[in-house]
Amino acid sequence: QLNLYASDGLSNTGGATIFSLGDVNIAANGVRDGNGLLANRSNLVTNDQSTIEAQGNLEIATQTLNNVRPAPNV
Repeated sequence: QLNLYASDGLSNTGGATIFSLGDVNIAANGVRDGNGLLANRSNLVTNDQSTIEAQGNLEIATQTLNNVRPAPNV
């Protein structure tokens, strides 16, 4: 399990990979609500030309998610 907690923001750029053989949790912190979901959102998560991959569950709690890929060259 990989927990990435950042209240302001998290950036994954430059072709980087965030990877876990288990779960990936991205949020402001690890607090969970009554349903077991991450309760506190980070302000911004940016995944720019990079990869976020989990072999288990991927849970992202954020106000804004930017997932950017360039147009393919044909």
